[in-house]
Amino acid sequence: MIRNLIMAVQGVIFIIVQFYLTQPVVQTLGCSGTLFVFILDYFINGITISKKQIYGGILSIVGVLLTVNGEIILKFLYPDHTTTTEFKNYNTDNPT
Repeated sequence: MIRNLIMAVQGVIFIIVQFYLTQPVVQTLGCSGTLFVFILDYFINGITISKKQIYGGILSIVGVLLTVNGEIILKFLYPDHTTTTEFKNYNTDNPT
């Protein structure tokens, strides 16, 4: 029941965040929900996790983080790299 409540909260946050983030980022975060279930099963239900599964989970989390913010990679490789964007928040009071 606790896991279902947490997943319901995650669903509500997913709906709200679509007004603030670009669609590729929203989809990446939405598809990473199974990672959170994997982690919750370990802590709440006491499921045994093998080393291979731990390495896979860590690799998946790193992949999600890099997909969501590719600037991390560029800043690591090129410390002087700067990015400019004209992205504006989708949530606006002026519909025109």
